[in-house]
Amino acid sequence: MEKRQKIRGLALGLLCAAFALSGCERSEEEPLASANRTVDLQQRPQAARQTLLMYFCGTDLYSYYKNNLSDVAKALSRNILPLGRIVAFTQPAAGEGYVVEYRYDEAASACERDTLIRYTPLPGRTTDPAVMERILGDMAAAAPAERFGLHLASHAKGWLPASIENSSWLRSNARRTDDLWRKIPGAAETRWFGHDRGRYMDISELAAAIDGSGVRFDYLLFDACFMSSVEALYDLRRAADYIVASPCEVMAHGFPYDTVIPSLFADDGARYDLAAACRNVYEYYNAVDSYKSGCATLTVCDELEGLATALHDINAGATKAVDATTLQSYDGMETHQFYDLEEYALALTADDARGQAFVQQMERCFPPEGRFHTAQFFSVYNNRMNDIRYYSGVTTYAPAETYRNEWQQTAWYAATKR
Repeated sequence: MEKRQKIRGLALGLLCAAFALSGCERSEEEPLASANRTVDLQQRPQAARQTLLMYFCGTDLYSYYKNNLSDVAKALSRNILPLGRIVAFTQPAAGEGYVVEYRYDEAASACERDTLIRYTPLPGRTTDPAVMERILGDMAAAAPAERFGLHLASHAKGWLPASIENSSWLRSNARRTDDLWRKIPGAAETRWFGHDRGRYMDISELAAAIDGSGVRFDYLLFDACFMSSVEALYDLRRAADYIVASPCEVMAHGFPYDTVIPSLFADDGARYDLAAACRNVYEYYNAVDSYKSGCATLTVCDELEGLATALHDINAGATKAVDATTLQSYDGMETHQFYDLEEYALALTADDARGQAFVQQMERCFPPEGRFHTAQFFSVYNNRMNDIRYYSGVTTYAPAETYRNEWQQTAWYAATKR
């Protein structure tokens, strides 16, 4: 019950506009190059109630990251977190990276930025698990807290292995992939997770990097495409208590941080409201004039084992063949890769008791108050808005075939096969 109360009110979003930066008019590069002032620990807690670590991965979305951080500064200019701290890692260019704290300065009545750590040179790519592990550990040491949240922004493809991005793999499997992942020319940009100058990260590597950082996270928040994938979530079930992610693509501008950040730092930063953060995202995108594409789901990680058991039970007694063409999908590809988990599971069985048990476990794992979606989602793979007629908020690969062998190596498959 305590967990349910902690998660009430989550809303996530997908397409931030670049707001004017109140109190932080300088460009993002300036403080990185010139902020040499000593951090005044009297103006913030040495050990905060909570610290949010923001890890912006790679360089190709950097212009969008700057807009995201402008929205963070806009939120902080309202002095919302006297009991909390926010530190962000960004990589403005290959080979360099910075950890910057965003805080409210009472004397100036404005958001200020302090560069806490400079990596010049950066000891590798941000998708290298050892590099991520080191940076997360450094960030937490620089901004100690009673508890931590982790924000991860980049490109992503859910559970799919990094090997599918390797050119030799693509050549040897050309007939399987065709132009599956080719974006339609001129389509609006979206984002995913784990890309830095041609190098990618498996979800198992991400989980290991988080574990190796030595930081225990209350929650992970993915500003990245397709990360509300049950296969990926299951791999990350020990990385945090809760995960906020989208089952479909996230517009490149990312979350509306000027509203999401206050939800993550409720009551002066003493607590977080993840359900509200999800709702914030939905409300923002539902109100924009174009690309009304905002889906977000909250996962309670302790319930994922129970969900695997419930699906195992359905698989053990499955009596129906599933026609994938009838299922809700969350991508615009000609050959779909991401299907609605709940609709798929219910399509497997005519056993009402097993189906009802699965739905009940879904509600424990993905609380209804933490599931939000616009009427449609945008996909770069068909360059159009796509209808949502069924929404459980989480996807599965199970009915797909393109990467069947790879999928059968996942921990989720092992836990749920009959």
